[in-house]
Amino acid sequence: MASEFGTKPDYDKMYSFDDPMATRPLRLGGADAAARTLDAFKLLWGEADLPAALKMQAYMGAQAADVLWTGWAVLVVISVRVQELLRAENATGWGTYPVEVYGRQGEHLPGYVGLMVSGRAGRQDKSRGDLLRKPALTRSGQPYDVRRGLYFAEDRWDGSDVCVVQGTGVIVVTERARELFRRGRITNVRFTRLSEFERSVLAE
Repeated sequence: MASEFGTKPDYDKMYSFDDPMATRPLRLGGADAAARTLDAFKLLWGEADLPAALKMQAYMGAQAADVLWTGWAVLVVISVRVQELLRAENATGWGTYPVEVYGRQGEHLPGYVGLMVSGRAGRQDKSRGDLLRKPALTRSGQPYDVRRGLYFAEDRWDGSDVCVVQGTGVIVVTERARELFRRGRITNVRFTRLSEFERSVLAE
């Protein structure tokens, strides 16, 4: 079925934009009172107005990277190098908001912006995907079930290179966008093909 926007998603050529959970890159948290009342989802979706740059300070890690992840889980900070790469290649579905990033010793780290996603996919379709039994993660643990495949209401995808699954913080990119990151050697991000994405059935 084609989308009302005229584009049908190919889940083998679309990827989740994920935190690789690396320990060496910096991880950011709020550095002022404004961060405590922030609606992180609305900021990611481009539906919140910031009166000033959002101040963030590293609380873990030691290395700067092209992509910095935060304690809000859904908020992502990117380097100006990433911003320029996306802009030069006319990638669609994204924008930025101003941030001030500080290292663990309070030193200002210039050259970063917050990633805002204006592209939209439909609501997640949790009925689709293969049910798999996974082995226990620890010797004393229990096997657990996951569903493989991340799917969404296809008629609501707007065809953007960068988009969010409706109502969530899940960022999805097209193969074209993933290739831009690969060629640009962008650090501290992981891509998982949507047809291979695994999610816990406990969240269904």
